[in-house]
Amino acid sequence: MQLAQRVNGGGRHLRWPYEELASTPSRAAGVAEKDERVARFMACETARDLVRNLFNINTEKTHEELCNKAQVLACYYL
Repeated sequence: MQLAQRVNGGGRHLRWPYEELASTPSRAAGVAEKDERVARFMACETARDLVRNLFNINTEKTHEELCNKAQVLACYYL
């Protein structure tokens, strides 16, 4: 899969063309786009909860910015 890149305000952002999204393994397996979106949302919510729990067990003051970045990263990799 080739990844299209665009430059926006000096930063690089990744984006996939519609044709590539329409031919993902999920689509080939017959998974509907809506079903996949719901499943990804639920998985992302679980990942964010896990990250928040990890930061909450820390006896020191919670590092909110770091916690937020970790949550975003977890969702990105999902």
